[in-house]
Amino acid sequence: MMVLPAAAALQIGLVAANPLLVRMLGLWSDHRRASPIAGQIHRVHHVYVAGILLVFAVLSLTFPHDLASGTGIGRFLSIVMAVFWGARFAVQRLYYDPAYLRTHRLGDVFFSSVFAVLFAI
Repeated sequence: MMVLPAAAALQIGLVAANPLLVRMLGLWSDHRRASPIAGQIHRVHHVYVAGILLVFAVLSLTFPHDLASGTGIGRFLSIVMAVFWGARFAVQRLYYDPAYLRTHRLGDVFFSSVFAVLFAI
């Protein structure tokens, strides 16, 4: 159960890192080349994902006993979070451009490690 506050800290850290990554990757500038609605959808999607990460963090901090109990809604939410982070790890390792990840190896290893730890928790 002591690992759940650590999971919350990692998830909050990911949300905090997002504005930096957006700037570093030039995501918003790419929207200028797309249609206005495509940019709007992407921004909304980005905010919703960050919101989900914050919800996961709040759940980890406020309901650690329920999440660790292995019963009822706690079990369900634990499985949802494990599937979410396992899928996120798989996307990082199997979908993203390997050439880009090689050029940004430190970030790739860091984020892959965070996703793997969150999946394991």
